[in-house]
Amino acid sequence: MMRELTHEGLATAPQVCRVWRDVIASDDRLWQHHYGKHNWPHPFYNKQQLYTSWKDAYIHQTGRSCYDCLTWTQRTTLGFAPLKLRFCQKCRQGYESSNPTQRLLSASEAQYRFRLKAAHLQEVPHALDANPINPQFDAMRLYRRPDVFRRAVEVHGSVDAVCAQMRRRLDDPSSRHNLERSSRKEARRRSDLTNLQAVKVRDRQTDSNWHLRQQNEQPQARQQEPRPTAIQAAVERLGGKFARVVIKRGKANVFKAGHPLVYSGAIDRVVGRAPAAGDVVVVTDGADTAIAWGVYNPVSMFRVRIMQVESEVARDPTFALDLLGLVKHRIGQAKDLRRALGLVGSSDAYRLVNSEGDRLSGIIVEYLRGSLVVASSAAWVERYRAEITHALEAATQSRVSRWQAAVDMLKEEGVEQSSSDGESEASASDTEAEEMHALAEGGVHFLMSGKGQKTGFYADQRESRQLIRSLAKGKRVLDLCCYTGGFAMCAAVGGASHVTGVDSSAKAISLAQAAAYREDLNALKPEACQFVQADIVAFMQQAKADGQQWDIVVLDPPKLAPNRKALRRATTHYRKLNTLAMQLTQPGGLLMTCSCSGAMTQSGEFVPMLQAAAAQAGRAITLLRSAGAASDHTLDPAFPEGHYLTNVLLRVL
Repeated sequence: MMRELTHEGLATAPQVCRVWRDVIASDDRLWQHHYGKHNWPHPFYNKQQLYTSWKDAYIHQTGRSCYDCLTWTQRTTLGFAPLKLRFCQKCRQGYESSNPTQRLLSASEAQYRFRLKAAHLQEVPHALDANPINPQFDAMRLYRRPDVFRRAVEVHGSVDAVCAQMRRRLDDPSSRHNLERSSRKEARRRSDLTNLQAVKVRDRQTDSNWHLRQQNEQPQARQQEPRPTAIQAAVERLGGKFARVVIKRGKANVFKAGHPLVYSGAIDRVVGRAPAAGDVVVVTDGADTAIAWGVYNPVSMFRVRIMQVESEVARDPTFALDLLGLVKHRIGQAKDLRRALGLVGSSDAYRLVNSEGDRLSGIIVEYLRGSLVVASSAAWVERYRAEITHALEAATQSRVSRWQAAVDMLKEEGVEQSSSDGESEASASDTEAEEMHALAEGGVHFLMSGKGQKTGFYADQRESRQLIRSLAKGKRVLDLCCYTGGFAMCAAVGGASHVTGVDSSAKAISLAQAAAYREDLNALKPEACQFVQADIVAFMQQAKADGQQWDIVVLDPPKLAPNRKALRRATTHYRKLNTLAMQLTQPGGLLMTCSCSGAMTQSGEFVPMLQAAAAQAGRAITLLRSAGAASDHTLDPAFPEGHYLTNVLLRVL
């Protein structure tokens, strides 16, 4: 503290006051002592007290004194970018330039100008200038230019080495200060080098031992240049014709960790020829170091979909910057994973590629009994549609029967597509697309339409359907929002005494009835398994009025919260549905309730909503199981946004 108060350091007068505020708040004599120590004019004229305390007088006179030596001076205040300081004539001559804006450097500018790192500046004297707008932000570190230069000489070995580093920085065509592009920047370059030489000459003149120290001191070895990253090496190997997307400072860590989507707000600038939608680009951090590569879209909210990060390329550079080669490789990996899960050859319906979960952002592929259904939601997928189709068919030996484009999402990606193409674009005829297709899952048969919801079948509930089948023996089961009867038929095949399926879609009910009653499929009896076309709210209210209850109730409504803005309204609707479902559950019975809204799942509000619904229904609940989508719906831990489905099993008392 004494060092700061006597200004041997670089603390400014307001900062001295802040440091000492708690120490000498009750003793003004210490301020009087230091005031007199600097031989400043007495603050009291004609016995008139101009200041309330010696502390105020000290602060005032500090602002009127030389910043370096604290000599009282009447020179006008010099304007700096961060501060306004005074210098006496002697101290003013101690700087290398008459330009006051070059006397103090910020930490980032000091590192950039002299090619230093943050660790190199730790021992250099500096001032901490507090943020004048919001003191919650970190203070700015301010360095004297001569101090930074002397530290640069220690790091690089000599004055000539520092000058060489300066020339290298100024000649770098990728530098943000490319001085060859304008005469103004060229003049600044000459000024920088001239000032460095002036410091060198002045040090020789003012320091009598300068030559002796130069002979005795061994110059430090020049630091080795950092090795290029694996992605940078691949860029050089391929000719360097890739645009660079530079991430803003402080925002690169999440992408280094593997988050696959670079939002437009995280991008500082794009260097190089403007890339088109689907072009491969290199993603760099604020220091222009490559951290990943991916596909670019100039109009999408997701500007870059990252395909590989630096650590992955360093382990295996085989597919570095090779988009189509990497797509083929990851499709093969996805198929191998489904085979390891026991799905290939044993199930007629499973998800082969799950977008970000299989690290192919923007594409979903489902295997449906010998054919593939592709759901596209990214411009790069549409651009390489033919290549992706060929890779899928080669890897699975199955035909891509339908290419389903998400029209709304592709519109945001800058891809204009007709609604008819977006709904379903198949290689087969429209008549074939409307045909019903039979699927088998664990001995239970289902029917799906070529133009059904999603890709035609809900494979994400496979494991939950198997659980209901194992619990349903001898129970009365109610399947709400049953669609084509997934849970209902699993319960019926599992030995339920009676099953009721309810859905508002007439087409879905007809498919469920056909799959349940056809002799070549499940061959269930109508009196044991019935399906009702009705609004589920009206159905539950009527069932409640009639006093009906079931041993097991399944509630799997459609997506009610497409985004976070709709979450509050959706929560109210979810609570209403679950309140009625609990009232229809026999005391001690089971309620399996679901939410396929990613906003609800990621908010963590689903279970609290169920507690509120139980209180409203006058029931008590016990949480037995909480699960997500089936195992073939893979998730990337770096992309929690991919977690969309919540399936909760409750005991209702």
